Amino acid sequence: MTRLSYLEAVLDEVEKYSPEQAGLVVSMDRRMDAAALDECVSLAISLRDQGRRVVGVDLCGSPLAGSVDLFEPFFKRATVAGLGVTLHIAETEENTAEETLRLLSLRPDRLGHATFLNDDARRIVMDSNVCVEICLSSNLLSVFDVNPLIKYADQKTPARKQKLLPFRTNMTAEYAKMLKAQTLRLGLSENHVRRTPHMRLE
Repeated sequence: MTRLSYLEAVLDEVEKYSPEQAGLVVSMDRRMDAAALDECVSLAISLRDQGRRVVGVDLCGSPLAGSVDLFEPFFKRATVAGLGVTLHIAETEENTAEETLRLLSLRPDRLGHATFLNDDARRIVMDSNVCVEICLSSNLLSVFDVNPLIKYADQKTPARKQKLLPFRTNMTAEYAKMLKAQTLRLGLSENHVRRTPHMRLE
């Protein structure tokens, strides 16, 4: 199966739902080489221009792989073409502040994880009001003491929970995890938990 035929198959399913319910964000893995990244962006733009429901591109994959020097031109091209940009950033303590700040300079529409932001990066995120997607199940596989939801809830930064299916969870289970603050040491108050669903709508 080619990358094009794969995307077309996914879009055939996505487009069974209304635009408000589903759109496709094309994933670009950090381990991809320049040719693969170029193909992903080219296909995303081409399919969108054909009227297919491609809404953006996403930097994902192994959080320490690749370099911003390689990714940057492809995400800039996607932005110029009018596609949304999602960046999974600061997923580990080993992700450098320099890398995080360079990725934030691409002015993403949405961030994945953003767990280990330093003060400068957090300020940029708060000031730009960019949406931060957080999956407690995913982050808690390796991180128990850090929970960015507290900071985002206090600052009223848009946040969403994501990636439910790969981790065999659902929204109810994710909210239940948030309420188990003492058990999981998340430090969330009941007010933080109550605030989270509204953060998605504002």
